[in-house]
Amino acid sequence: MTRRWLAVFAVVVVIGHHTGTMLAPLGSVGPTRWADWVDLLLPYLLVGAAAMVLLRAQASRQAWVVLGVGALV
Repeated sequence: MTRRWLAVFAVVVVIGHHTGTMLAPLGSVGPTRWADWVDLLLPYLLVGAAAMVLLRAQASRQAWVVLGVGALV
């Protein structure tokens, strides 16, 4: 199960890097683009997937602190 969540994490990172290009054909929503709205969602998906990897891997408290600090930054 850990490998599955690690794969989800990797897919979210890859999608996040290419959102603007992949979603450009969808056009605009008022003064914004669809890609802008997806960009708002991706960090939450990324942190959630990373948290699931740590949970499944039974990570130490130190790893959770690093995740928390990284999420805040």
